[in-house]
Amino acid sequence: MVVVGLILKDHTPKVLRLLEHGDVADIESYIKQEGSKGRIILVILQIIETVSIVLPAVPVYICAGAVFGKLQGFLMCYVTNVGMNVLIFLVAGRLKANSAGLSGFQRNQKLEGWIKNATHMERVVIVMCLLPIVPNGMIPYMSAQTKISLKQFTLAICVGCIPSILMYVVCGDFLLSEHFKVTLPIVIVIAIIACFIMLFRKKVTAWLEPKIKKFIGIDAYTG
Repeated sequence: MVVVGLILKDHTPKVLRLLEHGDVADIESYIKQEGSKGRIILVILQIIETVSIVLPAVPVYICAGAVFGKLQGFLMCYVTNVGMNVLIFLVAGRLKANSAGLSGFQRNQKLEGWIKNATHMERVVIVMCLLPIVPNGMIPYMSAQTKISLKQFTLAICVGCIPSILMYVVCGDFLLSEHFKVTLPIVIVIAIIACFIMLFRKKVTAWLEPKIKKFIGIDAYTG
């Protein structure tokens, strides 16, 4: 505990500045120059971005893949992410935190309606992980206000966070490897799809919403 405390004391201010700017190259350089402490610093980075809610996770995941490779980077990010979400869920449940007022975020009436009417709350958690409905850091706070059990929440987080973490870690690894020429077209295709979704988000939402409601167990009449 003393060693961890000293590391936190030494590195947290620098880590916060790096996360605020979200520069992948700077974060990667900082982790590499710290040598054997790099793994601990990566964990600290992810703990801070999870607890803070507003700081981005993407630069951390990309750096994990770039510095530690696909397998090790994914396992470090995955275990830390699941562990922190479960811990925050437990603490928020005990403190009865009011998620609607956290960090000044506006109320998402559609999401609140899903939470209120859903038959399968664990599936709502998976949907929140997969879709950018709310910042990922708010998921455990919001879930703690529902009747979802610890077991259900843990399983939902374990499943829901895999795609995003895996995608960014793999991208980080590939972008600095000999496979760059192969992965660049894939990145371009993903960017084009993302732009398409943004341009036609109303139509995409209208098409996707009934499927989400069916998945989480909302009756069409209570929608």
